[in-house]
Amino acid sequence: MNRTAKEFARKIVSELESIRRLIVDAISHPGKQADGCEEQHGKPNSDAQTSPEGRRTSTSNADPSVTSNNPPTKAKQERFPGLTEWKPLIEIVGVGFLVIYTAVTIFLWCEARTANKISRSSLAATQRPWVSIDAAIGGPFVFDENGAHVTIYFVLKNTGLSAATGVVFYPELYILGPTKQMAFKERERLCKEIVKQGHFEETIFAGEKRTPQRWTLSALKADMEKSALPIVVAPFGKVIGTAIVACVAYRSTVSNETYYTGHSYDLITSSGTAIWYSENVPADKLVLFDDPISAVIAH
Repeated sequence: MNRTAKEFARKIVSELESIRRLIVDAISHPGKQADGCEEQHGKPNSDAQTSPEGRRTSTSNADPSVTSNNPPTKAKQERFPGLTEWKPLIEIVGVGFLVIYTAVTIFLWCEARTANKISRSSLAATQRPWVSIDAAIGGPFVFDENGAHVTIYFVLKNTGLSAATGVVFYPELYILGPTKQMAFKERERLCKEIVKQGHFEETIFAGEKRTPQRWTLSALKADMEKSALPIVVAPFGKVIGTAIVACVAYRSTVSNETYYTGHSYDLITSSGTAIWYSENVPADKLVLFDDPISAVIAH
């Protein structure tokens, strides 16, 4: 609602209030009459007698004054005598004006509340923190009796205009398979789980870039054996689809709302192939690149 509309609505409310007061005043407050009887000036009393001393005395009674036993007429009591027969209609009209007045007032209150909410949301959106995730290879992809392991470096950076508080971060080595969901779906599940877990007492200030965090991620052997795909052409063997998913959740100091950022990467060899099951891959032969379907999600 723009300023002109607000001013017009306030003017309507003011006019309705003035009309309502005028109606109530006309119905509820009768006109006041002057004191007692009218004064008689320079008019001799025909009933006056002359006393032996030459003074004139009055033998007639003066007009009675207006008392509780002698009330003024109805016409003298009312300021607008003709309004009596219209009183029910005037009361109905007054109620109608009151309803309109109340409706306009409620409308203005709702508009003010909506404008205030939009203003707060706009402030939170423009001043909120934005934490991003960068990842890099930190070690080889190796197999052992327990499964597979790989080392990844993660860097968190706040590119927003306010501090991110209660920061919690968690990455995962995800093994793809024909019966498993896509990597970006696993990233969404991970983010929701982190948000439910709560927050740590860690803060990343506006413009701050954290030093790289070294994480060694693992996948269970049973999971890989179930998800590995056989290759029926030479060289014979099995390959596994691997992905890195990570999520960071944090709060804003502006609105205290919880936000999160998720990132998913495909992990392959530098030759562009998937990783052969049970064959170690040196760090310099590993490549991380953004998930082509949905690399980043931010809320």
